[in-house]
Amino acid sequence: MSEKILSVKGLKTHFYTYGGVVKALDGVDLDIHENEVVGIVGESGCGKSTLGLSILRLIESPGRIVDGKLLFENGDILKYTDKKLRKARGGKIAMIFQDPKASLNPVLTIGDQIAEAISLHQSTTKKESLKKTNEILREVGIPDTEKRAKEYPFEFSGGMRQRAMIALALSMQPKLLIADEPTTNLDVTTQAQILVLMKELQKKFKTSILLITHDLGVVAQLCEKVIVMYAGKVVESGTVHDILLNPKHPYLQGLLKSMPNPLTKMDRLQIIQGTVPTLINPIPGCRFSDRCEFVMEKCKEKVPEFTKISKDHKVSCYLYEENGGKK
Repeated sequence: MSEKILSVKGLKTHFYTYGGVVKALDGVDLDIHENEVVGIVGESGCGKSTLGLSILRLIESPGRIVDGKLLFENGDILKYTDKKLRKARGGKIAMIFQDPKASLNPVLTIGDQIAEAISLHQSTTKKESLKKTNEILREVGIPDTEKRAKEYPFEFSGGMRQRAMIALALSMQPKLLIADEPTTNLDVTTQAQILVLMKELQKKFKTSILLITHDLGVVAQLCEKVIVMYAGKVVESGTVHDILLNPKHPYLQGLLKSMPNPLTKMDRLQIIQGTVPTLINPIPGCRFSDRCEFVMEKCKEKVPEFTKISKDHKVSCYLYEENGGKK
């Protein structure tokens, strides 16, 4: 087993609103190892993006990390000084956001933005930074790099802006890359190209990736391990094979049944009945209990512990707790 580079333990991130306390993350645990691609999946509002922002301590008011540990390089990110945190952001942990157009500075050229980041974290000369900028732009497949480096974000297409964001994130060769829905706003062809590019660069630079997505097709292409979230909690985790071919939690089973499958003939896609519960004073017990067809009385009283299905596969569900991992 490769070395563990990030360990999230009992992470709780809450948002203090006029309507009450929104428990966006309510005790999340996960581990990421060297050179590993881990996917976080779930519906919109389940806490995926909040998790990515929490790891980099980018939660803004009225949000606050109220409990937990973020263990990275023999230290807790939650205890980092401002100076150490600035050094870690970008240099050791980088993030690709959902919308590259909103993330790139519109008044600086693409090349200047990447060169500035390299100079900041690697203390290089301007000439060295520009050279490295052109090299990383070539790595991400941007042609005529010296010319394109002098252009502004609005002069790039959506796919090219995403490539520039990947170049910016990888220019410091971080140990961990957090990619938040990196292909959401792209057409299918460009999306496929970006996924192939990320996989190639991940192998080349040996960077671990935490991929945040709602698209299980993207997970199948890129990930080795998958974490399934629902309403601020992890409900199942395992290898991509475990999650896609041997799903256990009723929520994950419902997600997979709601996706088109070219191998089976269905007149209509199945749906998960009900709605996602509010995260202000959430329901006790399993948060999926009011939508679950297998619900039992105890499901509404206490959150089930994780049951180990196989070596890397575990699920938080009473259906398996009493039967040694079997339904």
